[in-house]
Amino acid sequence: MNKTYRYKLFPRKDQLEKLSQAAGCCRFVYNEALAYRKEQYDLGTNISGFDLIKRLPQLKVVHPWLSEAPATSLQKSVADLDIAYRHFFRRVKQRQTPGFPKFKSKHDQKQSFNLKWDNISSSSATYFGCIWRNKQSNWIRLAKMGWFRLEMHRDLPENAIIKSATVKRDIDGWYISFLLELPELESQPCFEDAVKNSIGIDFGLKSFLTLSNGDEIKSPRHYHKAEKKLKRYQRSMSRKTKGSKNRLKAKQRVAKLHLKIRNQRKDYLRKLAFNLANSYSLITIEDLTIQNMSKNHCLAKSIMTSGWAMFAEFLAEKCLEADSHLIKADRWFASSKIIFDTGEYLPLLQLKHRWLIDCNGAKIHRDINAARNLNYWGQHLISTGEKLSTQAYLKLYH
Repeated sequence: MNKTYRYKLFPRKDQLEKLSQAAGCCRFVYNEALAYRKEQYDLGTNISGFDLIKRLPQLKVVHPWLSEAPATSLQKSVADLDIAYRHFFRRVKQRQTPGFPKFKSKHDQKQSFNLKWDNISSSSATYFGCIWRNKQSNWIRLAKMGWFRLEMHRDLPENAIIKSATVKRDIDGWYISFLLELPELESQPCFEDAVKNSIGIDFGLKSFLTLSNGDEIKSPRHYHKAEKKLKRYQRSMSRKTKGSKNRLKAKQRVAKLHLKIRNQRKDYLRKLAFNLANSYSLITIEDLTIQNMSKNHCLAKSIMTSGWAMFAEFLAEKCLEADSHLIKADRWFASSKIIFDTGEYLPLLQLKHRWLIDCNGAKIHRDINAARNLNYWGQHLISTGEKLSTQAYLKLYH
């Protein structure tokens, strides 16, 4: 299993220039390789990524300042271009949205470059002279750039292999991310224990999550709370002259507010996923297609800012760490249109109908009802291994 650990760097002024120069060299090599590959394609010549990497020594002769950046970083930048180029043709063949590689701009706030660590174990990184720690501060040595102070708010896990490191400039400073290969976890709990401690989860907008036990988790609405301030900042930026320093300051103010909203959302969703994964042995959620749901222009903003897909990704990660089962119900399973207690099917149910009334006159909220159906769907799958369709699910009531 791969996992990323991210730490903030605190470079000096002279080190800031080295980081920016390394990122600029990688950007230049990427753009030059893209231009060369387009030129060769127009001439009818097909070249590989290895051919592009072999051109780097020639580029260093023409542009000596490229030698000041780590050689592996330049090679990785060219390799990334080769991957993006090949993926473009793969998507064309599969009749997907192609997305041809674009030239990188030096005006982009986010700049990055990659460092190769040659599969160093996290426990022995200090012995290789890469990381040095004491009680006051933590330091890391980057190739051709020297020692940098960083904030290690958590230790790297033991028995992990450091595959690579990426240095990236974000809105609020420079960060380094370690890609770790972690050992495989032990087997998950037995099916009987998982069924006894299970929960079904239904996604929503007013209530972010509705659990099958009746609990509702309200949506934090981080974006909507900051929307007025964001509009004010964007309006102020639009009035500034393009290319001026005041416009750059206004642009950074907007970017920092977006960063704050993003961090708030990620922090909330990670903690929520951690609590659920450690509270239940079996969790069943919906397999939603966010791209199709966002075509509804009335709900698109609320759907995209709620973070359903991000939460599902975090929940899968936390369930793997907590040794719990996570099941995604079939996307065509009509969990909201089946009354859980009676098995009555309501095919004409619309989104505006928030309460369901069965043939006995009992009243139940549609989100709680959907969560209960999802919970039972997951219990049946883990017990029998059978994925139920809507019609097969209804037959269980007869």
